[in-house]
Amino acid sequence: MGFYDKHYNVLPNSFGQETSENPSTFNAALYFSLLFNKKKPNLPAFFTLFMYKYTTNNFSWRTMEYDENSDWSLDEKISACAFFAYNDVKGYLKVIPLFTKDISHYRPDVFLYVLGSKYKWLRPFCYPLINIKMNISMGEFKEDPVGQSSGAQLAFIKAMGWGDIEFVTKHDWKPVFASYYPQKEHPTRMAWEMEAQGE
Repeated sequence: MGFYDKHYNVLPNSFGQETSENPSTFNAALYFSLLFNKKKPNLPAFFTLFMYKYTTNNFSWRTMEYDENSDWSLDEKISACAFFAYNDVKGYLKVIPLFTKDISHYRPDVFLYVLGSKYKWLRPFCYPLINIKMNISMGEFKEDPVGQSSGAQLAFIKAMGWGDIEFVTKHDWKPVFASYYPQKEHPTRMAWEMEAQGE
């Protein structure tokens, strides 16, 4: 199985798990890592990965394909929004719910990221608060590279999704992905290792 599950979602490691706890987040991390490092990701393949979370669950957003659990995590929601926002896929952004029964989805940075992804003209008003959270995540990573790499990875995804290349270029992402994906052969980590070697 390696670093992919049976639906070709990226797994965090190759230790034999059958499904990923955050497949859209890992897919987005790989997609944007390849994109930023000029590795030409296969857009139709990635689009299919994101789309199937919706179409195989009777047109509702869930974590996995054919998922019996109705929960959809904040990281998954942000990652889907980032991917569809970057590629300007208005049809799928339209069906991502802004209002939900899960109170955690109303956390300011999450709610504003979904809002700005769905309505592009609102991004300049939403981004300052989102950016504060992103910078906090990067500060936390510097203090605790092992425990806080998840937040730093999500900050990268948020920035790439809305095209904030300035934020991405001012940070060193190689240690973030080396921490989150400790196996050197992981495809996301390799995207940054290859970039660092100039390949």
